[in-house]
Amino acid sequence: MDERENLLVSVANEIKTYREEDLVEPTPEHVECWLNQFTPANQLPFLREFNHVIKQTFFTKENVQEFLRNLVGNKNLAGGNPREYWASANFLKIQQKGQSQKEMLKLFAKCLEDECGLNMDTCGTQGGDFIYLDDVIFSGGRVGQDLNAWIIHNAPQSAKIHVIVAAIHSSGGWFLSNKRLKKAIVKSGKKSISLIGVLYRLKIGNGKKILQKYFGR
Repeated sequence: MDERENLLVSVANEIKTYREEDLVEPTPEHVECWLNQFTPANQLPFLREFNHVIKQTFFTKENVQEFLRNLVGNKNLAGGNPREYWASANFLKIQQKGQSQKEMLKLFAKCLEDECGLNMDTCGTQGGDFIYLDDVIFSGGRVGQDLNAWIIHNAPQSAKIHVIVAAIHSSGGWFLSNKRLKKAIVKSGKKSISLIGVLYRLKIGNGKKILQKYFGR
């Protein structure tokens, strides 16, 4: 195969798990059909760059499963006794739009069962940490909306919250931590609520300085 054919195969293999339960598995022919929207002279250079970028940033199902499995024994989160920690953890199921949280919790439930013998449905105790699990933080708006409503209306007077995602955009994480949730906590009057942090596998820098660097603004 020539370079173009090799790249088409490479891209198709990389994205084959994307929405695999909803869409037909992509083929090199599918990728080429998409590529043909660009001018012929730009197709091969674009395909080279896209192949490189997608390998650095696309999360396969296996990537996410590995991240979640490693999360179970993460000492910075679960300490020295992961089973005890996760047994007491309260998993939030409060996403108002979309199905990503439901899918992430489903994957993590399997990891908990395999690594600790725990059933997620029976986890959670008073005083245990609260876990908000999702796939990606972009602007921080969706997570902020979900947690804002929960903090004001449903959270206990004292709570420690961990936000865990596979990937995060830096400006979205800053907005969520330093603006949205702080305002929600003040509004709720629940002074003992705290966001411990945002744990992620991949951080994508898109803060103001980075935007200025690339766009001159």
